[in-house]
Amino acid sequence: MKRTTAWLSAVALSMAATAGAETMNPPPAKPFSTYNGFELRPLQLDASDAAQRGKDNAAAKVQDNFDAIVQPVVAEWNARRPAVEGTPHLVIEPRIDNIKKVGGATRFFAGGFAGDSHVTMHLRIVEQPGGAVIAEPEFYQRAAAISGAWTMGAQDNDMLRRIAQVAADYLKANFDAATGGRTGRTE
Repeated sequence: MKRTTAWLSAVALSMAATAGAETMNPPPAKPFSTYNGFELRPLQLDASDAAQRGKDNAAAKVQDNFDAIVQPVVAEWNARRPAVEGTPHLVIEPRIDNIKKVGGATRFFAGGFAGDSHVTMHLRIVEQPGGAVIAEPEFYQRAAAISGAWTMGAQDNDMLRRIAQVAADYLKANFDAATGGRTGRTE
């Protein structure tokens, strides 16, 4: 029993030591709290990526997660700082640049051989009126092939939730002070 515990501890420490540092998004030009009114636009899928089969289904699931995780953040902000006509407000435009989500049937039959799942997205945060880009953070999430296989695709599905959570974390972290935030990508 002690050997197993020692072995698992050694594996965990070596994984932590070899894991790269997470990259960070730069802070926005100013804190989001300086604006009156916030609008979250529907998620867009990069046109070159949308043409590939199955990506629109994965993007729709990311949109569902944005509706459940990010939209309440924006709604809370609007309740705290309602739009005042003639004052600047923010428009948040999410865009998926690249997505690969291994489907459940493929994961069941091919397992880890189906490869990793991943999603890369940007939020374009624009001041209106005027159109000045306040921030354009990038977010990334991945589900490793083997973890997807071991969990029968649950990690592939959870990746689509995690990308929305990382975006929501960035928005919340930059409301009161422009601090930046994590991307979800390691170097």
